[in-house]
Amino acid sequence: MKEGHQEGVERLIDEVLEALWLEAEERAEPGIPKGGATFSWEGMEGAVLEALRLDLVQRVEGRLSLTPVGEERGRGLVRRHRLAERLLRDVLD
Repeated sequence: MKEGHQEGVERLIDEVLEALWLEAEERAEPGIPKGGATFSWEGMEGAVLEALRLDLVQRVEGRLSLTPVGEERGRGLVRRHRLAERLLRDVLD
């Protein structure tokens, strides 16, 4: 039971990292710092606390942003999802 719970938490952490990475990517413009998302998703508190404990995200002035380790993991998640979407599109076309 504990192992299944841990896998669920890992998936939620991945969702947090992916969302923060995508938000940072959308806001990455000259003069605008990356990161700093306002986080208020219900039911994700445990995943956020675990991501903070694992040093994947940091809280600065009440906002969450990715640490360098979290940014690397988030980038990898987004890349894999984009590749999977592309593969699926190519196969279905």
